[in-house]
Amino acid sequence: MYGEGSDDQCWLNYLKSLFAKEKTVKIKNGGGGSPDSVIKRMVGDISFNDYDGKIALLDTDRPEFIEAKNLANEHSITLIPSNGCIELELLELLRIIYPKKVSGAALKRARVNSHQAKAEFKKVCEHSPNAYAKFFTNETLIEARSSSTWLDMLLAALEAA
Repeated sequence: MYGEGSDDQCWLNYLKSLFAKEKTVKIKNGGGGSPDSVIKRMVGDISFNDYDGKIALLDTDRPEFIEAKNLANEHSITLIPSNGCIELELLELLRIIYPKKVSGAALKRARVNSHQAKAEFKKVCEHSPNAYAKFFTNETLIEARSSSTWLDMLLAALEAA
């Protein structure tokens, strides 16, 4: 699995620790940048063909996502697109899990752009270094997956590995 950048990689590693602990799932950082450059790096990875499944978690908030989608299809890569950026998806999950923690106004501000989404996510998580473990427990994620296609796709990919 490739995450677009370091935040995605951290999130994927956290999910792996909960849902695929005993499995050999390799999580890699796509190096950031545009979605298509992440897919190009993934395809160029020396060990690319050694993987049974190839999955990329990509933000959809950039126009290059269309090219990334085409490249992914060409190379049999399963895309898990986030609605905008990962921080917005995480805020949406927090809104499902803890409705009083994330206000509608905070979500509205987060939807403006990825920088605003990151700022809102940090505010909500109180800059906690253990934000994932603190707010996204195994139980809350299982409960939230029925309300989040994005989360369900991620967990299903890890469970199937």
